Amino acid sequence: MPEKGRSRDLTEIVKNNILYHLCLRSNLDFELPNGSYNEVAVLCKTTGEAVRKVWGIFKKQKKEGVKFINNECKRFDNTNAEVWALDDEMISQLESVNDSLEGEGNLDDFHRRFHDIYHPNEAGPCRTTLYNLLHEAGATIKCSIASPLVTELQKKQRIEYVLNKLEPKQGGYTFEKEEVRIFVDEKWFYLLPALVKKRQVGKSKHLPQAMKSKRFIPKMMFLVAICEPIGECDGKIGIYPFIKWAKAKRDSKNRDAGDDVIEDVAVTKDEYAKVLHQVIKDAREKLPQGTKVVIQQDGVRPHGMPYGKEMSRYLQAQWRTWYRVNKGYSLETQPPQSPDLNLCDLSFFWSLQKASTRQEGRQQDLEGMLKAVIAAFNNYEPEKLSRQCAYIHDVYRVILDQGGGTKYSLPHNGVRKRDAEGKVLTDFSCSKELVLKAKKHIDRLSRNIATNVYEEMNEEV
Repeated sequence: MPEKGRSRDLTEIVKNNILYHLCLRSNLDFELPNGSYNEVAVLCKTTGEAVRKVWGIFKKQKKEGVKFINNECKRFDNTNAEVWALDDEMISQLESVNDSLEGEGNLDDFHRRFHDIYHPNEAGPCRTTLYNLLHEAGATIKCSIASPLVTELQKKQRIEYVLNKLEPKQGGYTFEKEEVRIFVDEKWFYLLPALVKKRQVGKSKHLPQAMKSKRFIPKMMFLVAICEPIGECDGKIGIYPFIKWAKAKRDSKNRDAGDDVIEDVAVTKDEYAKVLHQVIKDAREKLPQGTKVVIQQDGVRPHGMPYGKEMSRYLQAQWRTWYRVNKGYSLETQPPQSPDLNLCDLSFFWSLQKASTRQEGRQQDLEGMLKAVIAAFNNYEPEKLSRQCAYIHDVYRVILDQGGGTKYSLPHNGVRKRDAEGKVLTDFSCSKELVLKAKKHIDRLSRNIATNVYEEMNEEV
């Protein structure tokens, strides 16, 4: 078995054997004929690169007049060969450099920035040493998802929206109310994802997926309505695809003319009103009688109710054809750029997408995907939904604490652990200190908004 390709991995016997064969081929000026490295590499069962490095160190030692030839292959006159210990100071330096780069860039960028900050006029650790230090410090690379960009006004709206959910209780505040909140939202489900991670063990290999086009992947839109499980209701109000069944106009390799095919339906005000009425009908059947229901939606145009404005006349007319708003059902629009305030966008869609991929026939055609997504929704465990509903109150508190921004790490307050131990799952409490901090954020944002408006008026003048 040949030796490894690095010269420092070779044994002393192999290095001496390399020097013996090269010295026989060289002249008095240590010049070698062409092809000597590869020939000796074959004889010594190693690589030509390793032979070249051993010969280079040998020539350097001979030029410096070293009588005893050192075959340990250590670099001479190179400060990078020093041992850089991973102490507290080094860890703090690595963290500060990573923060200055905002976690981006490759190892070359990190090495360059590290030397610019801490070793501008002297030799510091080499690239490989720095990589080993990062590896020893436990550096990892994680995927980062872009968060919505919010303005000062939108931050203020997010804080005020959460504060309106609070009610005084026993020297503090609580999010608990005598109402059921139904979260509704739409999502595209794609037939084949463009990027798939698959496990390979040993010789088992999974061939890449084949698709006709990565830009035009077959997809289908669903509207999902969920709430916190209460009583006999499992929290799954319903899932509604925006499709229609039509007859195929001509023959193809997949179907005959006249067969039923699926066609997309544009989400207009009429279509959304029809689905919303069905949501109310299903909620009335599943939820206990006399329950006060709030339906939370986002502010896209077909919903007919932007944030901070009243319901449009068209939606009011459609709404009254089923159930009036003043009879236990009300419609509420969440602030703009706030998907984290809707349970569907926060966690449920991710979990449903993953659960649907485990269904058979998911990637065959749109009809198979339709059945798979609906089956995954119907088989979704109510316990998972209960944990997600409990988790959203932690997000409320983070929004108040961070001043309405979207750049925050999701909290981890042991919801799963409380569920496993049989403790109270949802923490509705909110401290006075947090409410006062949120009000200070509102005052600060109000001043910034007023200043920006004043500056814009002066620029126009």
